[in-house]
Amino acid sequence: MLLMSKPLFTTKSNTISKAEYNDKEKSLDITFRSGNVYRYYDVPSGLWKTFQLYIESEGSAGSFFNEHIKNNFATEKISEG
Repeated sequence: MLLMSKPLFTTKSNTISKAEYNDKEKSLDITFRSGNVYRYYDVPSGLWKTFQLYIESEGSAGSFFNEHIKNNFATEKISEG
């Protein structure tokens, strides 16, 4: 069983609806508004914490994702929307 952090829901993002981080596996699951879910591997916990703070302070989840996560980590689609 994967130990996931408390899901982080993004209400202001037009792109991302939810993010969940597995501290043990260092994986980040991103649920997009389309319903597709992608898992990103070897994501440092510090980056996850920064992502959380960024979203909680009203930052754009999509912008942060595009700049710091997308195309920077191995990924796979784990669920089709």
